[in-house]
Amino acid sequence: MIMLEEKTLLDLLYKRAHHIKTRTHSWETLLCFVGYVASVLLADIRTLPFKIQIIIIIIGLLYFAIFIASLYGSHYSVDAFYQDIVRAGENHNFSLILLKDSSGNVPNKYLMKKDKRWKCYLFPYLRTLDEKDRNQESVSHFIENTLHISANSCEFMETKEADFTKASVSSNMTKTYHHTFYHIMCDVSSNPQLNKKSTIRIDGQTYKWFSIDDMKNDRRMMERNRDNITYIEKQFI
Repeated sequence: MIMLEEKTLLDLLYKRAHHIKTRTHSWETLLCFVGYVASVLLADIRTLPFKIQIIIIIIGLLYFAIFIASLYGSHYSVDAFYQDIVRAGENHNFSLILLKDSSGNVPNKYLMKKDKRWKCYLFPYLRTLDEKDRNQESVSHFIENTLHISANSCEFMETKEADFTKASVSSNMTKTYHHTFYHIMCDVSSNPQLNKKSTIRIDGQTYKWFSIDDMKNDRRMMERNRDNITYIEKQFI
């Protein structure tokens, strides 16, 4: 059973409206274009003033541009629309890693990862597993194998959960996210790269340290992740 709020469904419909069309519209546009071209070819436009010829050519190009535009989104199928509805109705469960440095080299800042789809820095995240113990092990595995920080130097301070309904930049639809926040203190000196206060590169991924104030001063980050930042500021500081 798909559980979907009316507001979420309306949001999805409006965002997919340009895909919802019939083939009749495209055929009508094509026939108009063909008819226009045929009339131009049958008429001897070479006898017309040069300016008139230019206007006729421009109108023809506009017709062609309208036809091409009418094809946009025509590949959007019933199955694709159904999958969008299913995704809109799902809870998207992610574990967010709120990692701070306990060594004192980078005080009062969180490590954040640059996300290519959202085009801004986000807290490192991974899919939440069903079992809490297994999920915490998965987070520890991420810290040790992806960030190259010794798991023995890390302490899980707090864990909290919350739901957020927001627009997904990557899929252009509203989704409900269930986030599990792991507040973790780690001695990052085991990975010298993380001692940098500027941009950090680890295995091809980009990271950077941000304080809450740094996040709030980043316009794009606040546009796309304000709810998480506000929640963390209230719950973990």
